[in-house]
Order: sequence, then C-alpha cells, then structure tokens
Amino acid sequence: MIDIKSVYEKFQSHPDFKISRWISLEEAKILQTYAKDFPLCFESGTANGFSSYAMGLVMAENSIIHSYDPFERVKIWEFLPKLNLSINFYKKKFKESKALVETKIAPSIFFIDGGHSRSEVTEDWDSIKNFLTKNDLVIFHDVVGESGVHRFW
Repeated sequence: MIDIKSVYEKFQSHPDFKISRWISLEEAKILQTYAKDFPLCFESGTANGFSSYAMGLVMAENSIIHSYDPFERVKIWEFLPKLNLSINFYKKKFKESKALVETKIAPSIFFIDGGHSRSEVTEDWDSIKNFLTKNDLVIFHDVVGESGVHRFW
C-alpha cells in the first residue's frame, strides 16, 4: 500500500514539482483523517494534485474527486499507481463547479485551497454555500496568518 509520506518524499526533488505550493505532510495526514469518511470531494486549487492524491489514498473505492485549478500543471498521479476511484481535473476556476455541486447526491468534503486573496476565497465559498447539507464538511487551507484566507475567516 502507498503511504502519503513516501509520495511526498518521492517528489521533493522532482524538477516538475514545486513542493512549496503543496500542503505539508502533516496537513495531508489531517486531510486524510476527514476524507476517508466521504464518497465525494470537491477541491479548489489542484496545483500538482498532491492533496487530491492524498485524499484518494484513503477514500473508498469508486469515490469521486473533482479538482479545479485554472492553471495546467503536471499532476503527481501521472507518475503513481492508479487508485480505485476517479480524480477528475478541471482546468477552470472553482466557481465553475456550481453545476456539479448542485447535482451532488452524496455527503461531500470540500477542500478550499485555491486563490488566497479574500475575494478569491469568498468566490469559492459563494460557489458552494447554498448547496451544503449538514453531512458535508468544508476545510479551508491557510487560515492562519495574514493571507486573504485569514481575513475571510
């Protein structure tokens, strides 16, 4: 079985990846703690796909991850064993996920780690807030510090 630490270490010195853009190994483990309980995930801010893959390692077979980022970057899952779930990457802003979020039929985890200005975080939140149910979970990354995420929070 693949563990998230080995994935993180494998890509630390890979020339196609900017690790500083990723969530930390500790944050990945926390994210996995929550993601394992959900069959559906919506992610804002794919970067190289580390957080998507981290969640995918613990989510149930046939789960679905919808990951949004307006920038095209190499994804780590292109170099790793295929998981028994779907990771769907969309090269667009998270606000364009509205149609998918409206039709969600299962409890979902939302991981907001896209743009870090207050307006970008607000835009991501506004895209999902009216479709949340009591069984959904929203996680915002980078709420500590002086970022726009912190000011939104």
